[in-house]
Amino acid sequence: MKTYDWSELVSDIIGHLHITQSQLAEKCMVTQQSISNWKKGSRKPGVYAQEKIFSLCQEANLELSNYVEIHNWEELDPKDMIRSCLKGLHKDQQKIALHMLLTLTEDFRQQNLME
Repeated sequence: MKTYDWSELVSDIIGHLHITQSQLAEKCMVTQQSISNWKKGSRKPGVYAQEKIFSLCQEANLELSNYVEIHNWEELDPKDMIRSCLKGLHKDQQKIALHMLLTLTEDFRQQNLME
């Protein structure tokens, strides 16, 4: 079962959609205090609110997989690992990091082929 960083996800939705905590509370049919608790990490949204947050995540063009909390690295898809590493970087920084990763991967592959 995936768990999410609700604090960061809720904060990013508020920021990307330019809405207040009260407006998000209204959309999720909860109190403003609930939103505050989610942002502090002291509580997590209920099932209905989670579905609404997932919908708002799409509306805000946020990649939900960037908010998956990692508890067991063996179960994590390598693509999710890369997304996690790139999270928070600007687009130009992401391009540089991906280029470096691809270069290192190719160098590693070539080295193993020669051995």
